[in-house]
Parts: sequence; structure tokens; C-alpha cells
Amino acid sequence: MFLTNRQPALQPSLLETLMHDRLRFAIQPIEPFGAPNLCRFEWFFRPQVRGMTTQQVFDELGDDEDSWALEARIVEHGLRWSAEKRCPVSLNLSPGAISVAACRHRLRELISRHCGRAPQAWWEITESWPLADPVEGRRTLELLRDAGQLIAFDDVASTSRLRDWVGSLGDPDVVKVDQSVVQRRPEALAELVDAIHGYGAMAVIEGVETYAGYLEARRSGASHWQGYYLATPEYVVDEHERQEY
Repeated sequence: MFLTNRQPALQPSLLETLMHDRLRFAIQPIEPFGAPNLCRFEWFFRPQVRGMTTQQVFDELGDDEDSWALEARIVEHGLRWSAEKRCPVSLNLSPGAISVAACRHRLRELISRHCGRAPQAWWEITESWPLADPVEGRRTLELLRDAGQLIAFDDVASTSRLRDWVGSLGDPDVVKVDQSVVQRRPEALAELVDAIHGYGAMAVIEGVETYAGYLEARRSGASHWQGYYLATPEYVVDEHERQEY
């Protein structure tokens, strides 16, 4: 066996890999109770990185100052799809991204380019990352609202957590109830939905996977629902090319 003196090539960073590879997305409907023809579609990022979930990807990126660029790229694809299909979407933004001025400037550019053709979007501020700097975060949300967009808080599991989010970022237009509530604490749904309505927001029940869960979600007084009982995600690759996984 011969040994080579060649040094191993440096591996690109995870962010570089994701920014240069074709991205994979998924769409899943969010349906109003009693109005199945008025669905909007949540636009998800699904990494093509072996053994890594979306959460693990962003955990690995951490507070990399350029990681917001990946979120902006994901949003751009979602807005383009929404404009082409004339379907309203729900897009994810992390609290970390909305607190970065460069991300806000990029969002302003994307909104001016796409939102005139795309239906009104929901912008879901995810709970999976640390809370944003409240001042910068509110500036970004003001930009979105001034453009006629709606602000949603994602994965809210308790009234205390909802109060924390409102205290940091102001009143939302939409609140998505974390799937753990309908699946493990359905008795808490009505109280949480009432609290959401108290802020003048619409309530969406996430994670509805059974008929029993659907009945609990409907009884809660929420206006929308989402989950595998409605539909499993449909995958979309980069320029909307479809691919089986």
C-alpha cells in the first residue's frame, strides 16, 4: 500500500454547502375550519444533508452571522412559488434572523420584488431559536406589516410563553399552537385559544394527526388547523422541480 503526501482537501462549511446546493422544500396545507378551498401552504426547508433534520442544521449553524442568508434564500423560493401558483404561503423566520439589519434589508428587497404578485403571506416567527433583540425584531416586523403582511408566532404551547412573545415582539396576527398541546394536553386547547383571541389574533392548531385530534381542534374555537390528518408534506426541489423521496 502506498501512502500519499497529499493533504486532504478542506471541507466546506455546512453553510457554504447549503448555500451552493439545490435546496429541498416541502409544502403542507393550513386549512380554515369549514372552508377547505381557502387553504394556504406552509413552506418548509428540508435539508438534503444525510442524518440531519432542519432543527439540527440550524443548531449546527448557531449564531453564524451569515446564517440569516440561508433563511433569506428559503423565503425567496417560497415567495416565488406563491407568486407563480397564486397560492398564499406561510414562511418561517427565526428570531435571530429578524434581529439582523442585513436580513431586514434583504427582506425589503424580496418583498418589493415578489409580494406585489404573491398573495398576502403569514411570516411565522419560530420558537426554536433564542429570542430576537426586541428593538431590531420589532423593526423587521414593522417592515413586514407596512408591506401588508401578517405576523404569526409559531409553536406556542402555553399562555405564559405567549405573553413572553407579545412582550418582546408585540401583538401577532396569527398564533400557531404547538402540536404537543392537541396531542398530549387537549384539555388546555380552549384556554390557550381564548388567550390568543384576547390579543386579537387568529389561532391555528398544529399537529392534528387523528380524527379525535381534529374534533378537539375544532371544539377549541380555533379558526385553522394543520397536520398529517389533513395532508402529508409534498416535496419541492429548488426551482419547483418535483422529486420523490
